[in-house]
Amino acid sequence: MLSGWRLGDLRMQETEKARPTASRFVGQHDTMHDSLAKSTVGLVHLDDFVQKRKAIEEAKAREAARTAELK
Repeated sequence: MLSGWRLGDLRMQETEKARPTASRFVGQHDTMHDSLAKSTVGLVHLDDFVQKRKAIEEAKAREAARTAELK
């Protein structure tokens, strides 16, 4: 038999699962800083970081140009 606090904990978990999250209503585009932070975790050398940053900047520029063409 489950104790009272354990049963309450299970109910709270189920309630949290059913509740919509705030990220559900937020755009899915990462900022430049977010993308850079996610892709450079664990890098040791500055050259690796510079290469990653350049690639992200180019990808963002291409995406912005493509979006501008659609408008």
